[in-house]
Amino acid sequence: MLEVPEGLRRTAHNSEASWLRSAHQLIELVCRHCGIETLSTRRVLDVGCGTKVTKALVDGEIPIEKYVGIDVDPKVIDFLQTNVDKPNFEFHHIDVRNDFYNPDGLRLADRHELPVGDARFDVIWLFSVFTHLGPEDYVAMLRLLRRYVRPDGCLVFSLFINELTETGVGIVDLRFEQAVNDAATLDAALSREIERLVAEKGEAWFASETQGWVASLDEATRARVDEEWRRTASGEMDDMTPADSRPLFVDESGEFQSAGEPPDFVELMPEQPLLAPLFSRRYAIELFDGTGWEIVALNLPEPEYIQHYFVCRPA
Repeated sequence: MLEVPEGLRRTAHNSEASWLRSAHQLIELVCRHCGIETLSTRRVLDVGCGTKVTKALVDGEIPIEKYVGIDVDPKVIDFLQTNVDKPNFEFHHIDVRNDFYNPDGLRLADRHELPVGDARFDVIWLFSVFTHLGPEDYVAMLRLLRRYVRPDGCLVFSLFINELTETGVGIVDLRFEQAVNDAATLDAALSREIERLVAEKGEAWFASETQGWVASLDEATRARVDEEWRRTASGEMDDMTPADSRPLFVDESGEFQSAGEPPDFVELMPEQPLLAPLFSRRYAIELFDGTGWEIVALNLPEPEYIQHYFVCRPA
């Protein structure tokens, strides 16, 4: 058994079992989308490898021809090199700059090779890597990886797409759910405060205040307020976000919008650059131009373990 210290178990999981289960699920996902029945005849390059996939492969005695893990964290690579003594496993550190987790590294655009020599791989996968890349590094990574894939090989990587999805588990879905819950909490607090003021000052005061506020609105806003009140009173409006007006994306200011097109690129958490960069679906696809890859599919997030993810083949 490969005992991984808690400090080297990356990604947000509330238990070791959940963390390890996600590794098995990701392996299964890649095999399913790349048409692989067994890894016993496949060479895999895992960029941003962390420790969980290695533990899943080693502890589960999953046959694999070759597994090469690359990571920006030297502690991860030191641990794996020290504790995994198998001839078909290989690990390398790479010092690449990233504003989120390695601001002092070498710019990805200035790196022209990976520390794997002339090796070519049947599968290249990256999870929680493109989810922390800006557009320039997104393109640079695609170009860098192209030389390491076999002609019939497959590339799979996850990223954040700026859209609500039917799965309800994408990063934008979760942020929207949080915003709705926050709004509901605020509405409840506001309702309690109004009830307190009405009890203290009387309904005549409340009616006068309400009439004064409505009178201060411009004509278009007043008409919209009147319509919302009418729909609420008639039971037509059960919540504040009917299906036909649900926001579809996050704009540059971090607000949800239901009209227009999403920005090409926006930081969901601008106070922490590249913690959650969002790409529009169109822009994420457009950035493939000239990188040598052909997109097979852009898939929706799946519960528990992955955000949007691309499946690609060499062009």
